[in-house]
Amino acid sequence: MSRGPSPPDSPVDPGLARFAEPGPPEAPPDVEAMLQQVQGRIARARRSPAWWLRSRPTALRRAIGLLTFAIIGVLGIVALPRPDMAVYPMGRMVASLAALGVLLVLAIHQALRPLHAPAIGRAKGLVVIALALLATLVVTSLPPAHAAHPASIGGTGDELLSRAGACFYFGLLLGLPVYAIVRLLDRGSMLSAILAGAAAGLTGNFALQLHCPITATEHTVLAHFSVAAVFVAGVALLTRVEQRWKRSL
Repeated sequence: MSRGPSPPDSPVDPGLARFAEPGPPEAPPDVEAMLQQVQGRIARARRSPAWWLRSRPTALRRAIGLLTFAIIGVLGIVALPRPDMAVYPMGRMVASLAALGVLLVLAIHQALRPLHAPAIGRAKGLVVIALALLATLVVTSLPPAHAAHPASIGGTGDELLSRAGACFYFGLLLGLPVYAIVRLLDRGSMLSAILAGAAAGLTGNFALQLHCPITATEHTVLAHFSVAAVFVAGVALLTRVEQRWKRSL
């Protein structure tokens, strides 16, 4: 009786056997060197002003952000008052400043959240940002408040771009301190960065409401609302680029 073919010496395919062979021993990680590197980074971070600011209690961080805005508002009232304030309808002025101020406080409050609290939800953050832009658009797109002062008449036609440019840069300049301070106090997320941009745009519009006497709607939309829009869109774009750059490293 004939026997069948004899079984192979090894059940492992010769082409795969080399993968089962033990490789050269790996050197154990230098845990002590890694620990020293981490401790060095922490020590360098603690020496920075941002570390100290971000380690302050949440109430203090929020107070610093609001104080920065308050200083800019007071400067706008005292140093750069609008010349038509005596004839500007006070009800509309108070309502405009209240809408911008309330949303600014809300944006700073949400951007500077406690460390132990969960990060602001995407939907909630986007609602705050959308409300900030919407309130600014409503305030700046209302019909002219009055035409009872010479300084309020103008800023249109051939003067539109030149006068709008001056207000636009003025609003950006006054919004930048609030953005910088909130970012220094922020403990970090993309939404909190955009909320800081929204707070900066609201600050710029708050200051322009107290300073700029031009009441033409085309001027206020082009020169004032654009400050808020550029802050929000610019910060969102820069933050997205930064995140992609970090992922590529």
